[in-house]
Amino acid sequence: MAKNLDILWILPAAYYDLSTVSLDLLLNDSKWNDGTIKTDVKNHILIGYQKQTNATLSQMLEFLYCDPLERCTRKDMCGEVKRQLYCITQEWSVNKPLEVMVDGDWECFLGDLCGLCLEVSKVRFQNARKEFWEKLPEIFGLPKWGVLVGMYGEAVDDAQAMHLGY
Repeated sequence: MAKNLDILWILPAAYYDLSTVSLDLLLNDSKWNDGTIKTDVKNHILIGYQKQTNATLSQMLEFLYCDPLERCTRKDMCGEVKRQLYCITQEWSVNKPLEVMVDGDWECFLGDLCGLCLEVSKVRFQNARKEFWEKLPEIFGLPKWGVLVGMYGEAVDDAQAMHLGY
């Protein structure tokens, strides 16, 4: 419906949310199967679903796969802490990349890292999170955020002009 109404700027968040449910639930939803959603939209959602799922382990948690830093004061400990978290993440729901490593997780899972490794891990994670967010529309076959924001601005300007009688 958002495509039909030309309000594409809401789709990245909507598609992200759709892609956080299990694939079984998504594919067996009545709206998915009743013809409401066009085939090309379904294809973009499914491709985005796969990219979103892959992003959790390959992008968001990439900091876990890095060797300890050269200036790390506890290389063995830091390597082991990250290895243990990597093992734990294999059981996590991986289709919610923007929801991994919330604030409380850092102390809980990575509190034994040396201060340098902890800070560098947080920076790497935040950079990955920002990069994922910036590419979110594109993983679902949508225009970049800049284009979507521009469309939103034009729609607001048009609505204001109509309201004011221009």
